[in-house]
Amino acid sequence: MDCGRVPPNRPRGQSRASGRPLNSGDDDRRLRYSRSSPLQLADQAAHLQRHPAHGRPHLGNDLGAIRNYVALQDRYEAIYCIVDYHALTHVHDPEVLRRQILEMAAALIALGLDPERCTVFVQSDRPEVTELCWLFNTVTPVGWLQRTPTYKEKRQDQPDDVNHGLLTYPVLQAADIVLYKASLVPVGKDQAAHLELSREIVRAFNARYGKTFPEPQAVYTEAPVVLGTDGQRKMSKSIGNTIEVLAEPRSSASRSCRW
Repeated sequence: MDCGRVPPNRPRGQSRASGRPLNSGDDDRRLRYSRSSPLQLADQAAHLQRHPAHGRPHLGNDLGAIRNYVALQDRYEAIYCIVDYHALTHVHDPEVLRRQILEMAAALIALGLDPERCTVFVQSDRPEVTELCWLFNTVTPVGWLQRTPTYKEKRQDQPDDVNHGLLTYPVLQAADIVLYKASLVPVGKDQAAHLELSREIVRAFNARYGKTFPEPQAVYTEAPVVLGTDGQRKMSKSIGNTIEVLAEPRSSASRSCRW
């Protein structure tokens, strides 16, 4: 596997991740890759942010993350990834997942991401991330993963579907970040522990195989924790306590939240 900076330069008119023409007739792909010039990452000015392929975003996504994405796209060479591989840990219907990918991409653009000022793509269109994930798996102790709060929460939220992907979710997350050798990752203070695990995985890999990947640094953003409509837990689709940003006004008015 070539661990150099990716994606490589490609002829104009081709997508960054796949090299396939943007005008290939695939409307789905034209939405994902809408800027044709090659992606160039500056060593200290690139940041990557991942967003789940959960369909239309809710109010917590917008206030807690997307508004920061929009603000940061003019300050850095910004890369935004819709993580459909991660979504497979709980979405098992291919048609549902395809629809959710498109809905999320359309919503991100509607809420302010400009493909002329940033890169928006889908995780599975850069399949090398799964290769790097496997390499990272071989240097990541199982104990690190079993202790993550997210794994414990997911075991409670979906007790009948505790799949291996839930356990190794953070490893794929680490691969997502460093595959592009992005140096900065915008996170809220409540997400700092997740990024630190990615840094630990990178340190373990570099210690075994030599300096290969930079340790990603956090760019802390002001991201309020938005409680769901139950007023008890953080707004989450898996819990069912959300208000969709793009929902019909009548639907939104019938729900409430506090933060």
